[in-house]
Amino acid sequence: LTFLKKKIERNWFLASLLQQAMLPPWVYFGSSYEFSCFYRPFTRVSGDLFEWLPLDEDRALFIFGDVSGHGTHSALAMTAVQSFLKQLISSDKEKARHPSRIAAEINDFFTAQLHNIVYMCALVAYMDFKENYLCYHNAGYMDLICLDARTGQQAEVNPENRGSIPLGIMTGTVYGSDNDVEYHFSDTSVFLFFSDGLTDLSRDREGESSMDMDILKQLASILVRESQQEEKSIAIPFRCFHTLEQFGYLHPQDDLSLMLIRKPLRLAGEDVFTCRISADKNAVDRVSKKASDFVMRHYDDEILSVDVELLLSEYLVNVVHHGLNEYEKLNEYLAVKLRAYDDELKITVWDRGREWHEAESLQLREPDELLDNLNEQLASSGRGLPIIAKIASRMSRQRYGGLNESVFIVPAGNSRECRL
Repeated sequence: LTFLKKKIERNWFLASLLQQAMLPPWVYFGSSYEFSCFYRPFTRVSGDLFEWLPLDEDRALFIFGDVSGHGTHSALAMTAVQSFLKQLISSDKEKARHPSRIAAEINDFFTAQLHNIVYMCALVAYMDFKENYLCYHNAGYMDLICLDARTGQQAEVNPENRGSIPLGIMTGTVYGSDNDVEYHFSDTSVFLFFSDGLTDLSRDREGESSMDMDILKQLASILVRESQQEEKSIAIPFRCFHTLEQFGYLHPQDDLSLMLIRKPLRLAGEDVFTCRISADKNAVDRVSKKASDFVMRHYDDEILSVDVELLLSEYLVNVVHHGLNEYEKLNEYLAVKLRAYDDELKITVWDRGREWHEAESLQLREPDELLDNLNEQLASSGRGLPIIAKIASRMSRQRYGGLNESVFIVPAGNSRECRL
């Protein structure tokens, strides 16, 4: 019995890894848009899906779905749908301009292949970030939230409440373009797409004290407005879930997913470097070198450039080696942002590795003394954090819903000369 239980557990674990591998990356930085996604199954596997089908540098098709039910059967159906979606527009990318046509084809797939087994609530969204144009078709899914990053105010994207019934319920259902929603957004618009599992979060295990939709909207408004100043857009889906837990909504009743999509925030005259990194040492080396080149171009300071490369390399390697297990590394990404100011460089790293309980490790007060002790001991390891503490003047680390956000402030320009 014990052997069988262990085998079942392992199969569940492998199924979860396979499903995660089929999903798009949790974070993306592009020249025209960026996104991040919080995703948590109710059990080991999930019936929630999101699919990202880039058409070119400025345009993409996003498909969000919630397969009926929980557990294995909904997860298997979701996997089948994902395989179908990846082939959907491969032969005709212009089809993506018409979300109602995409919805109709998914409905045909469900009724032909999965009829009477499951159905799917879905939202199909075509986004053109050059023209600032959104067209989407909602088939029984939660409607999106659109907020202005400067004010936190919510926009009325779908005042007529257009939409249609979920996919796969009825053969021959017409999904017409008259139910598509068209919207022209601004450069500061922030979009949140989410499954009903988020609003089903409850204060009690029975699910009778679930969250009100207004709470989610108010929370999203606050976080989006803060992100305009604190540069925390990427963390918003994770911060949202983390804050709801702090409010007492600790009991999920369904799979959870929340995705943020926006145009990159660019202030006049600022210089920013962003990058997504695979969880392996070679990728860390390449990105650390690119970050070093960015610093050299901006500050023309070779020593600062080398210091930044060393800091990033030491820290990212530490996350990859100690924060992730071997299975997690296969399809995991880290994210890095460098923002250059006149007198300092702000480095932010996001990772989904393990939580550090030794938070004080990032606040080493005597890095030189620690390095001297390691030299005396001829120690070959343990130098990473003292080196980081020697380079950065300030460091902080916070965790939101499984996401670690680490910030390093490195003196630059005149402030660096004063420190030296």
